[in-house]
Amino acid sequence: FRPKIEASCAHSPGCPPQVMIRALSRQKCQGILERQISSRFLSQVSTRDPRDAVVKIFNTRQRPGWTVPWQDQPVESTSGSGALISTRIGNQPKQAVLTAAHVIADSRYLQVQRTNDRYGGEKFRAHVVAVCHEIDLALLLLEDEDVLKEMEPLPVGSATELPRVFDKVRVVGYPIGGEACSVTEGVVSRVEVQEYSH
Repeated sequence: FRPKIEASCAHSPGCPPQVMIRALSRQKCQGILERQISSRFLSQVSTRDPRDAVVKIFNTRQRPGWTVPWQDQPVESTSGSGALISTRIGNQPKQAVLTAAHVIADSRYLQVQRTNDRYGGEKFRAHVVAVCHEIDLALLLLEDEDVLKEMEPLPVGSATELPRVFDKVRVVGYPIGGEACSVTEGVVSRVEVQEYSH
C-alpha cells in the first residue's frame, strides 16, 4: 500500500514529496513542520508490533441456571483476549483493557496476564468498570495500575469510519487459549451487518 500523496513546501521547491506538509516557520525548511496525514493512512503503514499491548484474560465464571434458578451451576474457567487503551473514567485519564463482553460474562473472578513474549507470566486482578452486551464490549481496570505503565496503549480507531474491503488487518490475541500470543494477517473480505448474540 503506497498512496500517492502530493507535497509542497513554502520555502524550497526542492523538498522531497514524501508527505503533505505545511511550513509553520518561514525561516527554513528545517523548522517545525506539521504533517497532515489521515489516521487511515497512519494505520495502514503502522509498523508497530501490537503484541506488547495485548493481554490474556482469565475468567472464573458461574453461569445462571435459567431452568433451575435455585441451583448453582458449576464454576468454569475460560480465557480470552484484551487490548490496552487510553481512556477517561470520570475526569481521570486511565489505562484500561478493552475486551469483548462475552469474555467477561458471568464473571466471579477476573485476572489479566501480559504477553509471555515480553513480560513475566504473573496474573493481576482486574474488575469490570463498563460492559455493553448489545455491542459485545467491556472495559476492565487492574487493581495494580502501575503494572500497565510499562505498556504502550493501542490507539482506538474512529467510530465513524468502518474498514473497507481489501483493507489490511492484523488480528492479535489468544483465540483458543495457548501460552503465546497468536498473530494473523490478511485483508477485509466482506463488511455487512449481521445479528449477533453471545
